[in-house]
Amino acid sequence: GAGGLHAAALAEALRVPRVLIPSYPGAFSALGVLLSDVIKDYSRTVMLAVDHGGPVAPLISGLFSELETQAVADLQAEGFDQKRGKIGRNSIRTLRSLAMRYRGQSYELDIPLKGDGSGFVRDFHRAHRERYGHADPMRQVEIVSLRLRGIGITGKPAIDSVRTLRRHKAVSNSRAAAWLGESRSKVTVYQRSSLKPGAQLDVPAIVVEYGSTSLIPKGWSCGVDRWRNLVLDRLGAAKV
Repeated sequence: GAGGLHAAALAEALRVPRVLIPSYPGAFSALGVLLSDVIKDYSRTVMLAVDHGGPVAPLISGLFSELETQAVADLQAEGFDQKRGKIGRNSIRTLRSLAMRYRGQSYELDIPLKGDGSGFVRDFHRAHRERYGHADPMRQVEIVSLRLRGIGITGKPAIDSVRTLRRHKAVSNSRAAAWLGESRSKVTVYQRSSLKPGAQLDVPAIVVEYGSTSLIPKGWSCGVDRWRNLVLDRLGAAKV
């Protein structure tokens, strides 16, 4: 909730050209909790040497099935349903991956399993090259552990937005004296609830709402996007 007061100054210090201040910033983390799916992670250490790709061995498939059974049971206990082939609200989804490394290494890469599991060795070499800049297809690869993520899909509240933005000047009926840096300035004060999508604010400005106050200093522009977020752009900076 206090982030809006310091966001522009922090962005300037970090040379960040754009700042987004969401609606109800003081409750933004709570909204994230409401939007988040329920996730449960499982793993099984196997330490298996692999010489080539191909379908995942029956042993690995069987162990993954055990992990999936546990994940589904845990998520069903929380009210989710297992509906094969259908992913939607209140359903369950599982994702398989392998923790892999070159033999002798002390760290692993997480490689998602696709389809029947073939090609995971090739995917490992590619991921290793992308992460570390090199790969050795002739070197023996190990599967350190099996990893399974169980996801309970939650219902998502709809977030209102407008399709077409109509740019207009925001209206304010008040101004306040404020110290900005070393100087005292007259600052336009806006009520957040009165700002409609497409509104453009005069700066410097203060935007007040229940639970938060935002400051837009000189050197920044500020507008309201289609989701009613405040979007601050640093003048003269490259657009993102």
